[in-house]
Amino acid sequence: MKILFANNFYPFFEQIKANMLTGHYPVGGTETSLRTIRQILDKMGNETRFFSMRHPNKLPGLPEDEFVPFTDFNKNTGLIDMIAKSGRILYSLKARKGMSRIIKAFHPDIVHLHTVWHQLSPSVIHEIRGKGIPIVMTLHNFKIVCANYQLRRGKKICEECRHGKYWKGFRYRCVKKSRLKSMLCMIEMYLHNTLLRTFSNIDVFIAPSRFLKEKILEMGFKGNIEHLPNPIPLHELKNYKQKHQTTGPFNEGKPSVCYCGRLSYEKGLHTLLDAAKLLKGIKVNLIGEGPMRNELENRVKNEGIGNITFYGFLSGNTLYDEMSKNKCIVIPSECYENNPLSVIESFYLGLPAVGARIGGIPELVEDSKSGYTFTPHDPADCARSIRRIISDPAKSRSMGEWAQRQVLMKNDPQKYCVKLLDLYKRVCKKK
Repeated sequence: MKILFANNFYPFFEQIKANMLTGHYPVGGTETSLRTIRQILDKMGNETRFFSMRHPNKLPGLPEDEFVPFTDFNKNTGLIDMIAKSGRILYSLKARKGMSRIIKAFHPDIVHLHTVWHQLSPSVIHEIRGKGIPIVMTLHNFKIVCANYQLRRGKKICEECRHGKYWKGFRYRCVKKSRLKSMLCMIEMYLHNTLLRTFSNIDVFIAPSRFLKEKILEMGFKGNIEHLPNPIPLHELKNYKQKHQTTGPFNEGKPSVCYCGRLSYEKGLHTLLDAAKLLKGIKVNLIGEGPMRNELENRVKNEGIGNITFYGFLSGNTLYDEMSKNKCIVIPSECYENNPLSVIESFYLGLPAVGARIGGIPELVEDSKSGYTFTPHDPADCARSIRRIISDPAKSRSMGEWAQRQVLMKNDPQKYCVKLLDLYKRVCKKK
């Protein structure tokens, strides 16, 4: 089967650290999953190609027709450039022409879209449908019903745009607190969701969590959505797992827990710092980069929070080494998480989790089975759950083992690709 994947950012292997530090070409959980899926599908005898925005460093050896020109949406270069970028966000003719070129060269049986807003824009959907090719789309966030992706305004959950009331995103300046950016995204929502009905051209949407599927439908979206959890990145974990099995568990020393992910406001990191102040004798390690790092470091310094350590961005075996030294992973999010890759990775390593009771997190962190949940925004409850992990090593070990078994059963990448191919074939048969 010939499968074309479309995603804003190409899943490069060697550029991840630079991308995370600069933020200009972000590579995260979506791209990690795509690398895994592509490798397995190719090994199963399929032929895959990617379509995305070119990396600014233009890595060699990649077909030119797989890319549209690089655009840095974080950089302001004057009024004319801003107008041009705005037009591309709403409807990118360059991306549509690029999609036409790669379809002509590759002749895919199906196109699988991932995150295409802004850099590629939903304009590519019209080109694919015009060629009569079936389309599947994985929903990695709430962008299809919310201008700022998160169903969140300030520090609170917000669902006021439900049933197409996108003007409220402009009213409340939901996109980066900017009236102009919020207006642009409001226009984008009305253009594709209401006027052009762009997403009615998608045959099947994939939701990695049941929560995301149910919430999007509850918000008034009409579409055929199937639940299929993300796969674990087995190509990165397999060698490490063998080492982990032969050397034994690493988390037998001084008690510590870790957060692993982006250092940004919706992740509940101030709640975690408040919890750390209540956890005397327990280290709290923050692994990751993001816009909050300086703010968090200043707070740790000013308030003398001595049990916090910042590790910055880590990847590969270095990341798994540091994760495995902890008693558990902590997910203090205050937003509707979908299917966090860091939790799936930690479960594969045999670590239980402590997670906020919000969004898709309770689907993964089942109380007393794979860890403990706590009330979002509640540092005392978070600290209590962490202490439960630390104080009962035998229970924690059994929860980690249970979590590992669940991940191998639900998130095995080989099984995922079998199910994905079955979905592709069902969609193609209807055409």
